[in-house]
Amino acid sequence: MSPRRRLLLAASFYLVLSMLYLRPIWQVFGTHIAPHTGDPLFNLYLLQWGSHQLRLGMPSFWDAPFYYPARHVITYSDHLLGPSLIATAFTALVPNALAAYNFLLLASFVLCGFGTYYVLIRRGVSATAALLAGCVFAFSPFRWEQLSHLQVLLMQWIPLTLWSFDRLLEEASWHRATLFLLFYLLHISGGNYLAYMIHVPLLVLLGNRIVWRLRSPRPQRLFTASELAVLSTTALAAAAALAALYAPYVAAARQTTLSWTPGMTRVWGASALSYLTPSPSNLYSSLWPESLRRPENSLFPGWLPSILAACGLADLWRRHHQARGAPVRLPAARRLTLGILIAVSAAGFLLAELHTWSLQAPALGRLVPGGGYRLPRALWAGGLLAWLLLRRRWRGSWPRPLAGIEPWTRGVLLAGALSALLALPMVYAAARGILPGLTAMRVPARFNAFTSFAIAYFAALGFDGRLAAWRGRRRTPRAEGVALASAAFASVAALAALAALLLLELTPRPISWVPLPAEADFPAVYSWLRRQPAVTALLELPLREENEGDLDYMHYGTLHWKPLVNGYSARMPHDYEELRDVCCWPAPESAALAMLRRWRVSHVLIHTADIRPWGLRALPAWEASGVAVRVYADEDGDLVYHLLP
Repeated sequence: MSPRRRLLLAASFYLVLSMLYLRPIWQVFGTHIAPHTGDPLFNLYLLQWGSHQLRLGMPSFWDAPFYYPARHVITYSDHLLGPSLIATAFTALVPNALAAYNFLLLASFVLCGFGTYYVLIRRGVSATAALLAGCVFAFSPFRWEQLSHLQVLLMQWIPLTLWSFDRLLEEASWHRATLFLLFYLLHISGGNYLAYMIHVPLLVLLGNRIVWRLRSPRPQRLFTASELAVLSTTALAAAAALAALYAPYVAAARQTTLSWTPGMTRVWGASALSYLTPSPSNLYSSLWPESLRRPENSLFPGWLPSILAACGLADLWRRHHQARGAPVRLPAARRLTLGILIAVSAAGFLLAELHTWSLQAPALGRLVPGGGYRLPRALWAGGLLAWLLLRRRWRGSWPRPLAGIEPWTRGVLLAGALSALLALPMVYAAARGILPGLTAMRVPARFNAFTSFAIAYFAALGFDGRLAAWRGRRRTPRAEGVALASAAFASVAALAALAALLLLELTPRPISWVPLPAEADFPAVYSWLRRQPAVTALLELPLREENEGDLDYMHYGTLHWKPLVNGYSARMPHDYEELRDVCCWPAPESAALAMLRRWRVSHVLIHTADIRPWGLRALPAWEASGVAVRVYADEDGDLVYHLLP
């Protein structure tokens, strides 16, 4: 079979499997959204705004019309500029924004699998192992847990970005630099978390290749002059793209209030139990106690992926351990010292785990001296570092023969391990004081996006290792005739059973699809607003509790794109917080009116169907006060008032 046909079959396989797992997406493609109308509805709004701006030539992309009069409100969350480009092209053919959203959702699963398959094939993994590894990455429980966060699901460029960067460092050329920049730009133009976090594995791959070059037997410079020209140009282009996308975030950071506190990283940070917690989407998730489940912490990759990845790591260790010969036997005193250091490090890690879980069980916090991560981190890191240094001194090598591992495999291993560490609040809390920008991110557990790729990669190596072992048994001198055919059939059956069990384990529970009204079914008041040039800025009432309800106002606002005081995002401007403190029961009174007039808000839309009876009784008195004049009313109970100067 030709390589192109093999790639086409792999892509078709992932497409069919994605549609099966997202069932019945083929029936609800342009009418429903999954799994609810919270963050998915907000991401749909961002895609629609991005497409709207792209069609106009991007006159005011960063100033989306919500949280008026705040500026650069797109920087309060993910910009989704890259996905908006795709959505714009899609809606040019199929004029349905919701269908474009679901296209991106479906494509993220297909491309995650296909990208992993392609990279592993290029790195010498068998086609079967690469195909299954693509499933492990694309349909991991972590991704089903993130189904409401399209910006996190856009992980499809991770394998290709890391692979193209490693190839560039292996041999710098303009062709490889172009490929890397393409995948890098596609990646950073999606979700902010992934755009920021990918620089950790990229730095690991860079350091890994530098060490590889320094230890190369070739007596030459670290990089030649031509390679330095390619690498420096690539770095400048990548930095320019990064600055263009994220300089507005830096500029706007001082004008907003974080909706979380630094201590909340414990809530969304990983723990050791996180890697054993199955996603609620797993078929066997009911076996896990709900008391041990935390938000964003269902990181268990599955039984078979874990076993195969462990086999891949074991094969790697055994192969390179044997190549280095038998280890040096240490005296009893030194072995005891190393054992004590490991115990100290383990004690520090356990104390950190107790502090993480003290949010759910406050009694555990009393077991942690100092009540924070400082002492546990010192014990964990100090014990581990001392153990490594003494191992190096006494045995003449690091505890694992990393130097003998092929550079790409070693880079994936180290990048996955460091990403797993940064997912821990103990490590994340220290890193956020060093790495700029990390304080703006509240979910350390999302580093698992990169750890899950490493798991998929080593699961493929583990599968190939078992495949090689079965083939070796088939080729023994005793295996002849019927015995050989029987062994071949048994091997094929075992592989088929393993693949079927893996796909079954990755199968999620049925997805919840929620219907959304088409534009033609939006409330009549929004069509009226679209035709009113006098409406220059709008406040919609009532304000919802926890302001997620304002998402409906934003969604309906895509029909007219009038500036809207209401809003929903990861951050909230100071002015809107002040308005919510004084507004509105059921309409704006003196303090709120003063703020609205200062902001030059021209109209107020009141949805009387959502106002309690006592509010309805107070509304006529507010109308009679002369602060506003009613300019619209309909049978749905929607009233529009023009605020008088």
